[in-house]
Amino acid sequence: MAMQLMHKGQFEQALNHFMILKKVGIKDFRLSRAMGSAYERLGNNTEAKSYFSESLLLNPKQPDLYYALGKIAFLSKAFDQAINYFKQCLKFDNKNPQVWLKLGQSYFYLNDLDSAEQGFLNCERLQPNALDAKFGRSRILQKRNEIDKAETLLVSLQKAEPNNLRVISELAWMKKEQGQYQQAADLFHKRLTIDGNNPEFYEDLALVYLDLNLPSQALDTLKGGLEKSPQNRKLNQLLSALKYEMNDDNHLSHYRSQAIDKMPDELIVDYIVGLVKVNELALAKQLVDELYTQENKKAVAKNLQLILWEKEHRYEAIVDVYMDKIASNTTLSQSENEKLAKAYLALGDNQKANTLIDTMLRVAPDDQLIWALKTTALRQLQSPEYDRLCDYENMVFEQPLLLPKQYKNIEQFSLGLRAALNEIHVSQRNPLDQSLRHGTQTMGNLFAHQIPVIQELRAALKKTIDSLLVGLSPDPNHPFFKHAGKAIDFSANWSVKLSNKGFHVSHVHPKGWLSSAFYVSLPSVIDDTSKQGWLYFGKPGIELPNTLTARKWIKPEIGHLVLFPSYFWHGTEPFDDSQERMSVAFDLLPLNSSK
Repeated sequence: MAMQLMHKGQFEQALNHFMILKKVGIKDFRLSRAMGSAYERLGNNTEAKSYFSESLLLNPKQPDLYYALGKIAFLSKAFDQAINYFKQCLKFDNKNPQVWLKLGQSYFYLNDLDSAEQGFLNCERLQPNALDAKFGRSRILQKRNEIDKAETLLVSLQKAEPNNLRVISELAWMKKEQGQYQQAADLFHKRLTIDGNNPEFYEDLALVYLDLNLPSQALDTLKGGLEKSPQNRKLNQLLSALKYEMNDDNHLSHYRSQAIDKMPDELIVDYIVGLVKVNELALAKQLVDELYTQENKKAVAKNLQLILWEKEHRYEAIVDVYMDKIASNTTLSQSENEKLAKAYLALGDNQKANTLIDTMLRVAPDDQLIWALKTTALRQLQSPEYDRLCDYENMVFEQPLLLPKQYKNIEQFSLGLRAALNEIHVSQRNPLDQSLRHGTQTMGNLFAHQIPVIQELRAALKKTIDSLLVGLSPDPNHPFFKHAGKAIDFSANWSVKLSNKGFHVSHVHPKGWLSSAFYVSLPSVIDDTSKQGWLYFGKPGIELPNTLTARKWIKPEIGHLVLFPSYFWHGTEPFDDSQERMSVAFDLLPLNSSK
């Protein structure tokens, strides 16, 4: 009966019958295998892994189960485990091209390019037309900086199949990674001429238009995509964000045009959260009240109510809601725990916050925002552990840029860099979801621009960073020092231009490990006599019952680089000057980071 249900796709019902067999004491590798398959089909990889492993203990000669376990490990980014499983599979069957492919991809993500290449070649030997293996070899060539060879490989695939969307996509992404944005845009546009109904194709084209500093074309592309897919969440999000940065005060109009009761829940959330962000609270409350009147929208209304309460500083009400959930044996998600921890901190329940945060860190030990909340709780508790985690004197690094040899001085370099960055600053207002106020931020990946002075900056920064971090001692019990000595690379990178009265609210970088500020140009008001425009550390950017002031300030200097752990609360003081304050910022991550 269970296997019949499996064949019908009724996996939960099948599991009910399997469990009966399990309870009566049947131990058979086929039963464990079938249960693992049912859980795998349901997307529960934890249980699938458990039962597949149990089946292999009863009968180790099941190569397909090693492959299944390898795929589960691969999806969870446990690439070392994945490699071991795939190798076990190959001991029984080394003629399966898919196993060689996955083995090659696992090695690639661990940056073992030679082993990855061998995996891809073995896959192609068994399956000559395996596109994923060819893509893998192309990416290896790009990693080795053999760009011409990578392009030759992909162009040959495109000539063989001119309208193959996967080949066009791979070539387009390579062009974008190399900063060849116009060629990438042409290829992304070609995809749309072949398939004009895929919302991701509109998203990719719009983003490359932003790389080309063409916001009007990006807006038109997003609008075109929404005509085809009006309820696509990503297109709606991108359109509202871009309209806001281009100074359109009606940036939520595409949400307003839809009836609230006809919108999917995710669009409702984005729309009402968008209203809250720009302080249209009356309309937000009205819409939430409307949702409460509809039975099928009450759940989303309750979640949105919490966001309104947070805006109104009603933290007791937030805690009550989550306590009721816990009392009903509901496990809170990580995002719910984050909201609860912030509510505890806002109410001064620092010990409760600290205990909850420790639970969250066991799930996400590298989450920089959670570490920032942890340091806030520790500081409120006057714990000496705070000083170990936030040793500002020894964990904030500052040094003048190691200047490229062709420049006489930092002033000459900064002038050229400033001119190049001004060409890229095309938005008219600060991003809605970022820390800056009264200024603009560049769009996309700054270091992907193949502008000579920007590439010179990238190389000079890497050299300066290496000199600053040399000699750091690893400490496995410290959120920052546990990655000391590892190879690192840039993740996100951008430029910020603050105008008069501009500043950064206190914030952290949740997706980094090490964050930065490099100063390109500064207003004359920044001097030793006041802290206008200075960078500060230690002032939390969340609601607290008492004010915690900054612990360290740094006066910006043109050509100087400042590095600090991404979980450090940091911001800048406002300045009163008509001259701009321009900087470049970036996050760094250890190579092969799970982020």
